[in-house]
Amino acid sequence: MYREVEVKYPLKNPDHVREVLTKLEAKSTSKAQTQEDTYYVPAHRNFLEPDIVSEWLRIRITPKKCSINYKLWLPFGSEKPTHCDEYETEVENPEALEMILMSLNMTKIVTVKKERSTWLYKDIEIALDTVEGLGTFIELEGKSDSEDVSAVYEVLQKMKDILEADTLEQDYRGYPYQLLHRSK
Repeated sequence: MYREVEVKYPLKNPDHVREVLTKLEAKSTSKAQTQEDTYYVPAHRNFLEPDIVSEWLRIRITPKKCSINYKLWLPFGSEKPTHCDEYETEVENPEALEMILMSLNMTKIVTVKKERSTWLYKDIEIALDTVEGLGTFIELEGKSDSEDVSAVYEVLQKMKDILEADTLEQDYRGYPYQLLHRSK
């Protein structure tokens, strides 16, 4: 329930992938929804200190809701994590939540702004993201109850091929990391 297996790639052919999704009759679950993700680190444990960032805490605001999310990428400290433990819940008042985090000595480190469209095909959620300052990405996430991380990962890779996604190298670090390090 709290384990997530996903892969993410920079995508060169989003229009073609949308066409393939239509041909597959994938179920559209959201169209071009704006998401603003603000990431925080606690003063007592700086998530950015290790060479490999394995933890993220974020507040996501969309036109319909707000949520707080913590991800712990595993294996911890790996350059190529395979999955994460993820804890997320909706929040009624994003301003109050931000004040709570600031009162607890959390530091806001980066905000990721994107447009996300999602589809569901079998047990896979497909997201196409247009990220401000980074470009277009495809994210595939396993939605099955399988505990076999390797098997789910393999299914996601096959789905990428079925979608005929023309991608660059897999992104193991995530949007916040890329935005923080793009000028370095």
